[in-house]
Amino acid sequence: MAKVKFEVLRDDDGEVRGYKLGNYYLVKHYIWNNTYEWIINTTGKDYYYALYDEDIKAEDKVLVTGRLATDILTVKNVLTKDEARELCSVTITEEVRCKVDLSAYNQRVKNREEATKLRKKMDDEIKKMDELNKYEMYADRNPALREMLEQLKGLGV
Repeated sequence: MAKVKFEVLRDDDGEVRGYKLGNYYLVKHYIWNNTYEWIINTTGKDYYYALYDEDIKAEDKVLVTGRLATDILTVKNVLTKDEARELCSVTITEEVRCKVDLSAYNQRVKNREEATKLRKKMDDEIKKMDELNKYEMYADRNPALREMLEQLKGLGV
């Protein structure tokens, strides 16, 4: 990616208050109490968001401003402000709202999938048992069926 030149916005005291690129402003770009903000981008097409929670890392699921509350994004990489300035071609105007913990949901999905597989196995066994019970019931009434059933059992099928 090409490097982007930002216009530095300063207040009357000369302190940096943000950056401007065309008609876009980076308004969340302040350094308070020697703590630095972080910038992230997400998987798929790269979008960049301001990040204020230092606990968020790559592969975490997050909600961001500027997107629907149902749009859960995956963090691709966490960048410093300097790295973001070099990579990002537009000013970052949106931010991460919060981290999303999907572990309980993912466990429920996994449990449902396992239950479906187990039910299928159980149904297959019941079907075999029903068939065998049907043969045995009729074999009790018919000596010819009883002989055939004994042969079938002898085959180990």
